[in-house]
Amino acid sequence: MANGFSFPHRAAMLCFLCLTIARIASAQCPIHQEERKPALTVVILGNLLAASGHYLPFRDFSASDGSTGRLVMADFTSLDAARQQINEWSKEANEITCREQYQNEGAQQISERLLAQGISRDGSKTKIFLTIRRDGLHCYFIKSSSIQVAKQIESLIDQTKDSRTPSP
Repeated sequence: MANGFSFPHRAAMLCFLCLTIARIASAQCPIHQEERKPALTVVILGNLLAASGHYLPFRDFSASDGSTGRLVMADFTSLDAARQQINEWSKEANEITCREQYQNEGAQQISERLLAQGISRDGSKTKIFLTIRRDGLHCYFIKSSSIQVAKQIESLIDQTKDSRTPSP
């Protein structure tokens, strides 16, 4: 017994110290930190008239950090019409950074996803992030000033695929 502490007490204090240091270190490590997601709020609901003549429902979102995003949804009765809409939306991209295509067992393309960057049309020349998706005959177009907001909006689509009406 040195310094008034028995071996079990010293071992327990050493374990406590090690665990405390490990918690502090992991809290400071960016790998262990959860990505902070700004809270989304729907600020506008409406319909847009597409070049094809279809009315497309949209939702405008505002995040707690001041960034914004828009989700436009479209359902089509034919694959050609869905692909045409994807091609129309992809014209807003200055640079396509990623293109993913998924096929079923019969090698038919059943979905596609484009990640792209564009420039805001409001004259400010700010960078915008685009996600363009087609899941069968359902198409989605996400435009946001923040990549985090674009990801959050896309996660709403994934959460509500069955209901067909994403909501925050």
